[in-house]
Parts: sequence; structure tokens; C-alpha cells
Amino acid sequence: MVETHTTLSGQWQGRFEYDQGGKPSPFEVEFSEDGADLQGQMIEPNSFRRDMGGELTAHLKGSRSGHHVSFVKRYIGFDQGDLLTYDGTVNLALTRMEGRWRFPSQPKWGGRFVMFRKPLSRATAAQKRAATVEV
Repeated sequence: MVETHTTLSGQWQGRFEYDQGGKPSPFEVEFSEDGADLQGQMIEPNSFRRDMGGELTAHLKGSRSGHHVSFVKRYIGFDQGDLLTYDGTVNLALTRMEGRWRFPSQPKWGGRFVMFRKPLSRATAAQKRAATVEV
């Protein structure tokens, strides 16, 4: 059975890459979508702020219109100096998202991102199917 969804709400995992090269950075996201409004929290390994510990956390705020997704990422605990924007598309099943990230005032800083919805555990999937059958 193919997993499909009606919102982006849930847990995601992915990676972002830099146009200049270098090692891709993995991340995890918890999204909450209400209508067209999209909010979330991202956790990633700290690769650039040695004073902030091993992981960085960021708030995400944006929207989805059909299969187009855009959001702004703001790190928690320090001023990143610019809006970090993500623009992309999500597939029909709402299980895969990809696109580009960038700092608008710093055109040399940007890259690609991709993320996938974390699969439901078998128990959670069974509960979800049972709840659907009962309705």
C-alpha cells in the first residue's frame, strides 16, 4: 500500500547541499500544516557555530500552495543576519520535497535540498488504517 497524505504535517528527514561543494548536511524536520500555513522545527548537526554545541535548531515558517512550498528558516540562539529561504516542490503523495535554499542578500550562498517523510512505524500505520475503516 502506497503511503499518501493530505498535509505536510509530520516528521521528515533530508539533507542540504552547498553550490560551492563540500559535505552535504543531514537534518530532521517536524512540520505542522494548517490550511496554507506551514510551521516547523529543524534540527541539524552544527557545522559552522562552534559556540552553539553539537546541534543547531531552527524555526520554519512558510506556506504551501498546491505542490509549491516555501519557508523561512531562523536559527534559535543567534542572529543569522539574513533570511534563509527555501523554495521547492512536493510530490503528489506529499512524501518527498526538493528545491533550493538561499540567502537573498548573499547570492553566492545557496544550494539544493531534498527531504523525505519518515515512514510510519507498522503499529502507527495499522492504527491509522483501523481508524479510517471505523469512520
